Amino acid sequence: MRIVLLAVAVAGTLLSAGAAQADQRCRQARLTFFNETGEPIRIFRFRYYDIEDQVMRTNDILNADIAAGGAVTVYETLEYVGNEAIGDVSVQFRIGPDGGRMWSDPNPASVTRCTTHESISHIVTLP
Repeated sequence: MRIVLLAVAVAGTLLSAGAAQADQRCRQARLTFFNETGEPIRIFRFRYYDIEDQVMRTNDILNADIAAGGAVTVYETLEYVGNEAIGDVSVQFRIGPDGGRMWSDPNPASVTRCTTHESISHIVTLP
């Protein structure tokens, strides 16, 4: 079983005001999650590793339901990683309406840069 995360066409970045070295936001990252678990799932949040700052970051998703074999696309702003490399993407999800929350396994070999009009993909496997 696995969940495939495909993030396509990062729509743009917003430079933060201030110093040139300040972290930027990667605005409107288009993230598509594919459910290959064989069961309906609900995704609550996803996390990714900010390679430059060496910290794991988390974004909440507003309860994205995905049917077995289905997909959902969400648009998210990723803080502090505009034009920077990210990796180790995983998602927190629940199988069915009563299952407990769990994190998928991250894909540590997959690293991508959050920039304008990039196509990036991650395969996220279940624990």
